[in-house]
Amino acid sequence: MAFIDATQKRDVRKLSGRFLAGVLTLLGIAALIVTADLGFAQDGAAESGRPAHLHAGSCGEETLGVVVAALTDLSLSGGEVSGQPSAALVETSFNTVPLSLDALLAEDHAIDIHRSADDIADPIACGEIGGVPEPDGSVIIGLKEQNQSGFAGIAYLSGSEDSTSTFISIFVSDGQSAGGAGAAPRAGSQAATETIEPEVVDISLTEWDIDLEPIVPAGLVALDAANDGTMRHSLAIEGDGVDAQLPQSLHPGEAGQFEVALTPGAYTLYCPIGDHRQRGMEIEITVVE
Repeated sequence: MAFIDATQKRDVRKLSGRFLAGVLTLLGIAALIVTADLGFAQDGAAESGRPAHLHAGSCGEETLGVVVAALTDLSLSGGEVSGQPSAALVETSFNTVPLSLDALLAEDHAIDIHRSADDIADPIACGEIGGVPEPDGSVIIGLKEQNQSGFAGIAYLSGSEDSTSTFISIFVSDGQSAGGAGAAPRAGSQAATETIEPEVVDISLTEWDIDLEPIVPAGLVALDAANDGTMRHSLAIEGDGVDAQLPQSLHPGEAGQFEVALTPGAYTLYCPIGDHRQRGMEIEITVVE
């Protein structure tokens, strides 16, 4: 791979600048709010970069082919945040690969992104190269979420003037970070006008277990979940007319909270991600007066 120099990077930023509005729209940036509690990195891995690759083939475990080029790791821009501290954060990568855009379009190619160098077995986002070219010949592709990661984005590909290389600009964000940890709406809670302090119930999520005291007092309850495991988890509750969950999943080390009004009876807590519930992340609790 030919790494992009300062002049090329400036040119790529200029070329892709007019597409940023489309980038933010495709990423659903209005809903991707990362709070100050989460800091600059979306789940910690971005601080050291997210590996990305250009592959032959198509997205999918059975169809993704050999690595054609290793791309620059995705990362957040350095420096202090300007404007609103709750603004959404987008990770980027700017690259030059020694293949023409025509060559990339002539055969099946795809771009995949991984959570970190230590967690590279499964991609978190992937997109096939193809689509309707822009008037200048450039192509914009979508990067679809993989393995329930919450990450999605786009890549902008444009050919060099001598048609020997392709500039690839990548933009991704984490849709699961909406609202930040602990910013859940009060689903199932009593009227907001009532000044009732909820009973806080501490919950630990690990593979494949939900740990808490199984007897919970009736009334307004704050389910305070901490992800003490090594992969993404979430928390939901159902029973006796209650059906609520955290508004975002939790990456390892994160915590989140939501409130529910519980009447005496039996309820089930479970992880709603993938097959986590079937693998044991389910527990029944009893609510008593």
